[in-house]
Amino acid sequence: MVPIMVSRVSSPSTNELRERIQKIEASHRVARRLISTGFAAFDRLLPDGGLAGGSLIEWASPDEGSGAATLALTVASHLLRNVRRKFVVIDRTGEFYPPAAARLGIPLERTIVVRPGGEGDACWAWEQSLRCPGVAVTFGWLPSITDRWCRRLQAGVEVGGGLGFLMGSPGCSSSAGWGVTRIGVNALPREGTHLGRCVQIELARGHRATSIDLEWDHETSDVPLVPRMGAPEAEYLSAG
Repeated sequence: MVPIMVSRVSSPSTNELRERIQKIEASHRVARRLISTGFAAFDRLLPDGGLAGGSLIEWASPDEGSGAATLALTVASHLLRNVRRKFVVIDRTGEFYPPAAARLGIPLERTIVVRPGGEGDACWAWEQSLRCPGVAVTFGWLPSITDRWCRRLQAGVEVGGGLGFLMGSPGCSSSAGWGVTRIGVNALPREGTHLGRCVQIELARGHRATSIDLEWDHETSDVPLVPRMGAPEAEYLSAG
């Protein structure tokens, strides 16, 4: 009998496996067009100088008054000025208010609002909208998504070529990995008497976070009223 040699090979951790898959996918991914947010300071904060078409963006906020939804809708309105495609809102909880969106520049004549009955239907609606090449931006609230659904949504948006704006619930951080860009938005005190909005935008890259302060006139959706960008400050986030 010929002896059989068996060697033990350690299995990669979930994070290591995820990183390997991301590298493989990145090596086969075609170059995607960059889309300006409409804010020069915001574009400079992003790794490629803009939002990459065919990607998911998670807008994270500590509370409802952070300005995350207002900023996301303002950015969407700028994107929609240059295309004739649709704006789809997945509104499972009934939070979307069309008149307020219109004041931010969202074209209601090209807006489709979907109100699914449950989380399963919401995820399905997200996937179908993201896969549709006629949709420029899919926007909505999705409190938490599994890695499986995150992968499906990412695959869908890459097919459609648009953008997915995921609004997280206050205090809720999704399990979003798999290439989702996470942008934190915090409200800042307004200076002077104008009716603009002041926010701090934070972009996490690994265990580093870079942030800027941004001020704009959300009443007229002008870009930006008083752009404020000092030297980007980088700080280390705790791994836990």
